[in-house]
Amino acid sequence: FLRCLRSAGVADERGDWCGGDTVLVQVGDVLDRGVDEAGCVETLLRLRHQSRKSGGNVVVLLGNHEILNAEQDFRYAASGQFSHWKVAGGIVEKLLDVMKGKRARLFQRGCGPMAMFLSSCPVVVQIGDSVFCHGGLTPATLSHGFQQLNDDTSAWLQGRRDDKPRILEPVDSERHEASPLWQRAYGMMRIANSDLARLDRMLDAVGASKMIIGHTPQPMGVNGVETRAGNQVWRVDVGLAEQRGRIECLELLQAASGVTESLTVLGEGGCDDALYRLRMNWHAPRKQGEMELGPPGLCSV
Repeated sequence: FLRCLRSAGVADERGDWCGGDTVLVQVGDVLDRGVDEAGCVETLLRLRHQSRKSGGNVVVLLGNHEILNAEQDFRYAASGQFSHWKVAGGIVEKLLDVMKGKRARLFQRGCGPMAMFLSSCPVVVQIGDSVFCHGGLTPATLSHGFQQLNDDTSAWLQGRRDDKPRILEPVDSERHEASPLWQRAYGMMRIANSDLARLDRMLDAVGASKMIIGHTPQPMGVNGVETRAGNQVWRVDVGLAEQRGRIECLELLQAASGVTESLTVLGEGGCDDALYRLRMNWHAPRKQGEMELGPPGLCSV
């Protein structure tokens, strides 16, 4: 994780912020990803504090695993995962092992230090012409409203509301659509044209042209898909927790107007024009009569 931050130019060799006014967006699922998840959380907290002094920011999005832990669902917590937690400005406490009682107190909604940290993390954020979300936008996300969804989720994590926002469930029982935290349609190797067309409509509705997501690991590294209308979805989960993933991240340089002027894939091996990682809409009829994307045309780093 630190190697990735250094490759992005936002952390120095000591792990301190050096990104100036850069806004770093981490797309969720810091939890349940190895024995040093505590170190990752503490690093993000420290960098968030330091970055704001320089006019920058660190935005940590909620992923489905953050919500699972807030619900006291620890089935994905590896043995020994919390053995490295230590005091960091009163936010977290030392845990000797993954003992459910201690972990439960840490994530207890309304009072647990980690639940309070998670309450400061949004579900979705829009920066200029780019929307960031863990799994992907859904019509319900738009109808709920980005800020209202973030506020409702924060209130639930802080214990100020008892009912969990229905949109956070893996599948909305009324709308029969996946949650923006669990959505995988946009992270798959092939994306149905119907989903891309729906993405066009959603991005147009909020005045955006790009969606950046995580959730589904990309074995070939950071890559993007362009819709027929020219909008883009970028998949940036490179599987760092698997120790087999690429050390990569996506850099967006935006003008003062919020329009993205360039996209670059940054990694330990250097930088790569992100447009070489972009796949175009490819007309290949499915048996059901629907269009899909063709095979990837990604370059190596």
